[in-house]
Amino acid sequence: MANPGHRKGYNLEYRANDDDSWYSVRLMLRNQTMTLKFEGYPKDFDIIFNARDFKTKEEVNELVRRFRRVSPQVQDSECGSLKEGMIVCVACNAFGGDDMLYYDAVIEAVHNVDHSFGNGEEECLCTFVVTWLHGPKKGFLTSTRIEGMCTIKDVPQVDPKIASFLELVNRNLEKSSCMLTSASKHESSASKASSCEIGGSNLTFNSSFKGINSAKSTVDVTTGATESKYSRDQEHDEDLGGQCPSSHLMLIENLERNLLPSSFRDFIHDHTSVSSQVYILPSLSMPYARGFIVVDCEEKLQKIHEFLDNPAQLIVSSTGRPLVITERDVRLGMIKMCPGSYKPQDMCLGTSLDKDLMVVRSGTETYERAMQLKNLFLEFTSHLQQLYKKFSGEEMMILQFNQMIYS
Repeated sequence: MANPGHRKGYNLEYRANDDDSWYSVRLMLRNQTMTLKFEGYPKDFDIIFNARDFKTKEEVNELVRRFRRVSPQVQDSECGSLKEGMIVCVACNAFGGDDMLYYDAVIEAVHNVDHSFGNGEEECLCTFVVTWLHGPKKGFLTSTRIEGMCTIKDVPQVDPKIASFLELVNRNLEKSSCMLTSASKHESSASKASSCEIGGSNLTFNSSFKGINSAKSTVDVTTGATESKYSRDQEHDEDLGGQCPSSHLMLIENLERNLLPSSFRDFIHDHTSVSSQVYILPSLSMPYARGFIVVDCEEKLQKIHEFLDNPAQLIVSSTGRPLVITERDVRLGMIKMCPGSYKPQDMCLGTSLDKDLMVVRSGTETYERAMQLKNLFLEFTSHLQQLYKKFSGEEMMILQFNQMIYS
């Protein structure tokens, strides 16, 4: 593979299905098709996507996440910008021969050596130890030099040509979805007696957990993908009972108050391929919301946790607010859920394109700002917990004293 971005028009990278490698590409739109052209390869290697061929929202999101801005090669004089924990794109002789393929890797260690300045040109002699994140060497440690190492552009925007193509795809999906909705109208009417509305989810539980919401023991939440983003501003206390011991939940804090459960759920699925249920609990007294991720087994919870709590990255909102995991596995004693939080009607809202949440990589300015905000939030919640403990202790002393007086 040639170094990304040398030829004009090849301003994107595409992660191929066959060898899992990143390739420099350019896009051509015509009617309902988008043609993918690979840099340095003949027309026979072109990939043609037809907007009519996409049947589900998952297929759309899978296509979007395979594109990103071109990753520029690091120059010898720029090696000081490469830090431990950074995710970079590195050339790899994965299958022998002369062909170099590009895969993402995490820099585990940097062994600095004085540069050479022969013939008036600077040459980096440093060695970088990386762990490969995908491809044939996934999970392995390898030492490499700066040649063929590229920095990943931390830009969440979707390329205009991809966005235009997705508009065509979404129109087709909306037509199909609305046709299905119309055809199942009578069936939907018959199910209105159910406590679950189409496109929404109900969650009721009775439990205590660590974190800033530990003062509350019961919460009743109703969320729905079809409701207004700004209509979810009420909390009610109620215990409806029900048993569901196999559910595993993760408590997430510091979410945007207008984040849709469907957007969060789709974001998790796009990056982990794990299906889950998500519930958002807005707070009237705080400038942020908290939420629950619900799965049916420990393995799924572990996979989501590894993605959300990856030290090489942070998950932030479009405004830069970092999400914070405050409880990894909340095992509820009493829980009642209605199935069907993922409904075809969600497609009528359009594809979110991760506009509500995005991944920021270590070593970027966005990451540094988000980490500062995360540490500030953890300091804030720790202070709240200390205040709550002090309040509980003094309240208990007063109650015991009153009991002694009136007994």
